Amino acid sequence: MFAIASDSVDEVRQVLESGDANPNDSVGPQSALAFTLTNDKLANKLDIVKTLLAYGADPSVTKSIAIPEPPQHTDVEEHSEQLTSSKDRSLLDEMDPATRYDHLMSSL
Repeated sequence: MFAIASDSVDEVRQVLESGDANPNDSVGPQSALAFTLTNDKLANKLDIVKTLLAYGADPSVTKSIAIPEPPQHTDVEEHSEQLTSSKDRSLLDEMDPATRYDHLMSSL
């Protein structure tokens, strides 16, 4: 769990390869896979899940996990108006449309 919480695929792989942990080990009510899937703070979640599955994690544990749906986003123009009224206005005005869209989506 500490390797997973470190958000490092290499650390997770190292722990699994060393045999110090099994991908189906549980701490409390959660398996390593369940812990990874329900942790919203992991930037490398997909790669860690792939690593756990590659080392034999039991995917059937996912049937009992309630994974929260991502928040519904407002349309980009509406959000753009909210942001352009802030002090970032001049920066947003100077961005090309693709960069502006990426910036807006990442700030949601």
